[in-house]
Amino acid sequence: MRKGTNSHMNKKTLSALLVLILLTSIMIFVFLGTLEMTKAANQSSQSNGDPNSWSMFHNNLSHSGYSTSTAPMTNQTLWNYTTGGIVSSSPAVVGGLVYVGSDDGKIYALNASTGAFSWSYTIGSSVESSPAVTGGIVYVGSGYGNVYAFDAFTGVKIWNFTTGLLGAITSPAVANGIVYVGLGSKEGNVYALNASTGNLIWSYTTGDYVYSSPAISGDTVYIGSDNGNLYALNASTGTQTWNTTTRSDIQSSPTVAGSIVYESSEDGNLYALNAETGSTIWTSTIGQADSSPAFANGMVYVGSWDGSVYSLNASTGTIIWRYNTLSFLRIYSSSPAVAGGLVFVGSEDGNLYALNSSTGNKIWSYNAPGIFRGMGIESSPAIANGIVYVGSDDYNVYAFAPSLPPTPIQTPTPTQTSSTPPNPTPTPTPSQTPLPSTTPSPSPKTMPIATPTISLTPTVTPVPTLTSLNSASAPTPSLSSVATSTPIPASEPTSTPAVVMPPAPSLTVTETPSASLIQSPTLAGVETYIIPHETFYSIVAVIMVGVAATTVIILRKQKK
Repeated sequence: MRKGTNSHMNKKTLSALLVLILLTSIMIFVFLGTLEMTKAANQSSQSNGDPNSWSMFHNNLSHSGYSTSTAPMTNQTLWNYTTGGIVSSSPAVVGGLVYVGSDDGKIYALNASTGAFSWSYTIGSSVESSPAVTGGIVYVGSGYGNVYAFDAFTGVKIWNFTTGLLGAITSPAVANGIVYVGLGSKEGNVYALNASTGNLIWSYTTGDYVYSSPAISGDTVYIGSDNGNLYALNASTGTQTWNTTTRSDIQSSPTVAGSIVYESSEDGNLYALNAETGSTIWTSTIGQADSSPAFANGMVYVGSWDGSVYSLNASTGTIIWRYNTLSFLRIYSSSPAVAGGLVFVGSEDGNLYALNSSTGNKIWSYNAPGIFRGMGIESSPAIANGIVYVGSDDYNVYAFAPSLPPTPIQTPTPTQTSSTPPNPTPTPTPSQTPLPSTTPSPSPKTMPIATPTISLTPTVTPVPTLTSLNSASAPTPSLSSVATSTPIPASEPTSTPAVVMPPAPSLTVTETPSASLIQSPTLAGVETYIIPHETFYSIVAVIMVGVAATTVIILRKQKK
C-alpha cells in the first residue's frame, strides 16, 4: 500500500515537473517572440512613419518617402526663412522643429509652425546632407568629410567624426544605435558609427564616389555608388551580401518596400531588385535619373532628367502615368514625397509641384519668388502635420499650409554628451550660433502669396489598363503641348543586370565595441540590443530539444 502511494506520488511529482518545464519553455518562447515582434513593430513604425514628423531623408529607414499626414491642397505659404546660401538639404521635422542644412555652412533649427529661429551651428562647409533626428540627437554630414551629432533642443555639439578624406557626407540613417553614412570621395567609403560616441564600428570601400544615402531594412544596409553598383551590406559587420551592377552612376538613394529594393540609375532605368539576392525583378525606362524613388500604396514615384515625374506599378514596373513640366529642365536630386493623395517634387525650373497621386494631374505649383528666381529646387520635400517643407536654391526654406495654430515644441529626452571626440584632433565646443549678419532677422518673414496655379477641377486622365511585362515595348514618351499627365503603355523589361556575389571589395573593421551589441541607454527611442534571426531560431531549437529530451527521460523513469 505504501509502495503504491509512493509510486503514485512520484508520478504526480514527475507530471508536475514536466508541466513546469513545458510552461517555462513556453514563457521563454513567448518572451523571445515578443522581442522579435517588438523589433518588427519598430521597423514597421519606421516604415509607416508618424504623421507629425519626418525624421530623416525620405522620412524613414526604408526611404519610402511616404507619410500618413494630410497634405495642403493649395500653394499657400505658411512661412519662409532665408538662410545665407542654397538649400539643397532636405528638411527633417521632429518635436515641433524643422532641421535643415544650407550651403552657408550652417545647420538650422526652426519652429515648424512659425519658422521662428531656434538655433544654428556653423560647421564651416556646405551642408547638403539631410539631417536625421532620433533620441533627441541631430545627425548630419558636411562637405568636408565630417559627421556631426548635436543636441536637438539646444544645438550643442555632442561629437564629430572625421573621415580624413575630402568629400561630401550623404544623409545619415540611424538604426539600432548605429549611424550609417556614405562619402562622396574617390575612395567611396560607407561608414557605420556608434550613435552615442561617434566611434567607428566598420567601414566599407566601394572604390568610387558615394552620393547615395543608405536605406536600411532588417539587418541589411542598401547603398549605391558611382561605379554603377547597388550594394547590400550586413548592418552589423559591413560585409557584403550582394551587389548588382547597372550601366552608369547611381547617385540616388534606394527605397525598400517588403522584399523589393527600388533604385534609379543614370543609365536611364528604374530597377526593382530582390532584397535578399539582388536579382532583377523588373526594369523600366524612365530616362537618366538621380531622384530617389518613393513608394506608396503599391506605386513607385520618381523624377527624371527629362523633366518628368513617373508613376509605376510597384509589382510589374508598368508606367501608369507621366507628368512633364515642359520646362526642359531636370528634376534633378529632388525626390518625390507622398501624402494625402498628392505627390510633391521640386524641379530645376524653380517650381514645387503637387500632383494627384492616382492620375498625375497637377493640383498646384509654386515658383520660389526669391532674388534668384527660377534657380531650381534640388531639396526633397518633407511632409509632417499637414505641412510641406522644402528648401530652394533661392536660399529659402518654405512651409506650405493654411494658417495653423502654433505647435508646441517638445523637449527631447536629455542625452549624454561625449566629452572625447573620436578623432585625434580635439574639436572645440562652440557656443550657440546666432543668425549671420548677412541674413534677415531670426523672425521669419512672410512672403506675399504668389498667384497660385491651382487646378480646382483637374481633368482626370483615365489610368490605362495594366498589361503584361511581355507586351510590346512602348515608344519613348515625347513632350506634349500641355503640362498634364500622360498615360503610358506598358514597357517591356530591359536586360537583366549582372548580380555579382562576394568576395567584396576592401572591408575595414576597427577595434571598437561589437557592432551587433551597441549599448546606448541614454538614447531614447533607439533600440539598445539586436537579436539576429539566426540567434533567435537557434535558441528556440535548443529549448525544444531540451523539452523533448526531458520528456523522454521522465517517461522512462515512470516505466521503471
